[in-house]
Amino acid sequence: MKKKQLYIDAIHKWGPKSQIYMAIEEMAELTHVLAKKLRKGGLCALTGFTPDGEVYQDWKPDNLDMSFLDEMADGEIMLETLCELYHCRRHINKFKKKKLLYLQKLLENDHATHTY
Repeated sequence: MKKKQLYIDAIHKWGPKSQIYMAIEEMAELTHVLAKKLRKGGLCALTGFTPDGEVYQDWKPDNLDMSFLDEMADGEIMLETLCELYHCRRHINKFKKKKLLYLQKLLENDHATHTY
């Protein structure tokens, strides 16, 4: 079965409200595991990159990394389900295109800063 049909079937089986709540829950779980990873392992352990942006040659995901990957997959599934629920994939793609062009301009601008 195709992904799109699975999302539609989930909406029909459990209802739109339930899928919206599930999306909220999955995004919260992703937020939680990201915060925990930053607190416990730091950004480098989360990404597999050194502070200088080089790839760790011997990087292997730990249990917290696996939780992150699991929650990331859940989050993506729920975002795609919401796209089906709201029939907004085409609109989302337009927004993403604009935002990616903006990101490209920021990256090309030597004076742009985007830090926290």
